[in-house]
Amino acid sequence: MRKVIERAATLLVLWCLMTLQALAQDWVYVTRPGDTLPKLAERFLAPGIGWHELALHNNLQRREALKAGKRLSIPLKWLRRQPAPAVAGKISGEAWLRPSGQNRFIRLVPDQKIGVGDEVRVGSGRVEIRFADSSRLELEANSSVIFNTLSTFANTGMVDTRLRLNKGRTRSQVTPLGQPGGRYEIATPNAVAAVRGTDFRLAQTRGQTQLAVEEGVVQLTANGVTHQVPAGNGMTVGQSGASTFTLLPAPRADIPPVFDSLPVELSWTAVAGARAYRAVIIADDETGTLHYDARLRTARARIEDLPNGRYILEVRALDSQEIEGLPIRAVFEVRRAAAPANLVAPQASATFRDVLPVFQWEVPEPGLLASLELARDPEFREVVATTPFALDSQARPPDIPAGRYYWRVVTLAGEDAVAISEARDLTLIRALPAPRIIAVNYFEDTVKLFWRKVQGASGYVLELARDELFRHIVRQDELSQPYASLRLPLNEVFYARVRARGSDYADEALSEPVRIRVPPEAS
Repeated sequence: MRKVIERAATLLVLWCLMTLQALAQDWVYVTRPGDTLPKLAERFLAPGIGWHELALHNNLQRREALKAGKRLSIPLKWLRRQPAPAVAGKISGEAWLRPSGQNRFIRLVPDQKIGVGDEVRVGSGRVEIRFADSSRLELEANSSVIFNTLSTFANTGMVDTRLRLNKGRTRSQVTPLGQPGGRYEIATPNAVAAVRGTDFRLAQTRGQTQLAVEEGVVQLTANGVTHQVPAGNGMTVGQSGASTFTLLPAPRADIPPVFDSLPVELSWTAVAGARAYRAVIIADDETGTLHYDARLRTARARIEDLPNGRYILEVRALDSQEIEGLPIRAVFEVRRAAAPANLVAPQASATFRDVLPVFQWEVPEPGLLASLELARDPEFREVVATTPFALDSQARPPDIPAGRYYWRVVTLAGEDAVAISEARDLTLIRALPAPRIIAVNYFEDTVKLFWRKVQGASGYVLELARDELFRHIVRQDELSQPYASLRLPLNEVFYARVRARGSDYADEALSEPVRIRVPPEAS
């Protein structure tokens, strides 16, 4: 009798274990008012599986009414799966996408969908990938990831996300997966990391897998052995096997919330056992632009240039194996205000002939960019020339016509704060090119002269003299066109020349004289 009881107990234990194992592969749904088995089958089950199977699996009579609050078990393999593409989020620098089945990489852009079998590669930059359950993957520079599985279990909120990290560094922030059907796994050539909701970093470099857990627990499987790695710890897996370690603690720092001048200087407390530090600064906006990423031997950083904006700082200590520890994260802003430049040269109301001078100024603080502006009016509504913003304190503008102008310097700080200096006037005088008489035509007692039109001339004066030195000018005609007709007495010699009249800002110019006689002299 005793043996029978022991046998029955053993069978009961085995049955319980099998039941628990089966339940672990089930998703549990709590019924709501109005639920029926046919409706639930249509909502959740894959094609080919009907509500009758669901009733049998839960020991229900087929026509039994479902009361609200009843727990129904549905095998995971019965649930209908739907594709759930990932989406590219913030992208800084260079990133490419190789669609599944293709050999060609294309540029990855924000909001681009990523499907099963696609590969993402990051050059010198940083990429954020978003999944259907709001989990996020960050890829650092020189990383490559293939997306093996991207799906959801229909209407359950559970996702199945599986990736392969070929090389590089990643950070995963995984939304808690809830029931057992959800999955988030990253495989490397050495191991598989599986989580149910945590914050961890995984790297594949130099043939070695490195795991660092910041929150929660990561299940790392390598060489057939599964390890539970809790927060604050890490594990390396390579050819020599697996080893665990404790992450270096986060540095401590008191980062000012606002910097109103450059450079931005940051410092933090030294961490015992730290060989170096890694400091990263990214824009806290929709772009997520990577502005700074440096390995530092001391517990300080100096950033010479940052545009105005809001930033996220992340600093980690590196141990003797160059493994990054826990981070300190801080948010700060750069709010630089531009100050107007002091004009140095030229002085106000200066006059120049033919060539503009080099314009010079002084900026009140280092790091300000400056641009020279030239306009025809003191209000700078008609700007004729500008120079690119630069750190220079002098510039020579491009060539401009003669005239009166106004100049000033615009200073720029942080890419969005500007200041404008006082304005000064100047005058540029241009020497007109000399006109050239190109033809002399005779008709009876009339002589017609033609000369080349002079660019910038306001008109012309034709001068006629008895002598070649024009000591005795006998006639002057003011003309607007580059030609003239003269009636002259017969058999008398004259000399003609043309004067190009300058505008208010141009010198006059004189042609070479020509000898004329009616009738013309035989050549």
